[in-house]
Amino acid sequence: MVEGKCVEVDNEQTTLTAAGGVSKLQWQALITLHHTLLHEYHNFFLASQHPSASPALPRLASKYAMPARMWRHGIHSFLELMRHHLPECLDHMIAPTYIAYAILELLYETVPAFEDTWIECLGSLARYRMAIEDDDTRDREVWRGVARYWYSKGSDRAPTTGRLYHHLAILARPNALRQLFYYTKSLCVVSPCTPARESILTLFHPIRERNYNLPPFHAVYIKAQEVLFKNQETVIFEPFLQQFLTSLDAYIHTEVECFKPEGYHIALANTFAMLGFGSKNNIIMKVIDSSSPESVDSLKAENISLDESFKNAQRLNNAALEIVLQRTRDSNVLPFVHCSLAFMYCMSRFPAAISHIQVGFPWERLAAFLNELLDSHGDPFPSIESDKFPATGCIWWLSGQ
Repeated sequence: MVEGKCVEVDNEQTTLTAAGGVSKLQWQALITLHHTLLHEYHNFFLASQHPSASPALPRLASKYAMPARMWRHGIHSFLELMRHHLPECLDHMIAPTYIAYAILELLYETVPAFEDTWIECLGSLARYRMAIEDDDTRDREVWRGVARYWYSKGSDRAPTTGRLYHHLAILARPNALRQLFYYTKSLCVVSPCTPARESILTLFHPIRERNYNLPPFHAVYIKAQEVLFKNQETVIFEPFLQQFLTSLDAYIHTEVECFKPEGYHIALANTFAMLGFGSKNNIIMKVIDSSSPESVDSLKAENISLDESFKNAQRLNNAALEIVLQRTRDSNVLPFVHCSLAFMYCMSRFPAAISHIQVGFPWERLAAFLNELLDSHGDPFPSIESDKFPATGCIWWLSGQ
């Protein structure tokens, strides 16, 4: 009954707006109604998941999609209703956000059967709280951090869910490089987030129009990735590629510690570009998605011609790695190198894929770099020769694919 009433109220949004707004007493009544519904949901979950419950009772929550209904009818629809009445109802919106957050935290602790759902809902609530905080920059950043914490926790538990990386990309503003990484990653996992194809354009456009305050190195790299994403011609790609490669070594030398996370983002974005940003027409994605030996055989190097976009992405990846590998004994480039090797190790499971990817790969430079690394770390051979190497270093990449 309470849920039905909330659905009815939320569906009256257009009528309420046309009538000239909602009074303070009406907002209080709506808050009380939705608060009651959240407590009803909470009581239902506690009862259905109780240890003494009958075997049929715990199945009710999944059978009737109760976590999704709680988010949709008890929280999301009402917050969206209030958001459309901002800024006049700003004060009214804060209290329901805190109430919902507190109840979800309780459910996270007491109903672990739906832990992944609670984590994502907590992240989304923190995003709402961040979005309505216009006056206090410090509070806004605090809630941004809270949202990032929950979404990161969720992506650690479900690394193949692209939607979570899409959330993290939005929270990464104004760090454009980190945004690019999360958007492209959200497209290349097992369960991709297709809306990210539109979202990433909101990153590319202001950079192309020079309406984004970015370091020149970041700007030229993202422009190169935009050309690859849009599958544009090599003549457009070439100037950005050369500018990026020319400035890469100097940038690493200047930024020092900053390049550790940035190198991680760049290396993985390069691999995602070679995957065509998750496009089903990309040759490597076709190999990965193929289930029959016959279809894989048809994708071998002698049977297909590679498209221009893949070749350009491959040139970007290999040329950048070759420059990075020249910085022997520089610990700041290790994340970049590790990510590149993890990708190659994963692709080695697909002979038809590695036959394309290995072309032009800087094998000699890599061997020299790794030999220098061995000399600087004593005797690492027991670790290298163990059964756990290199799988333990690459399992995160494999889980994402």
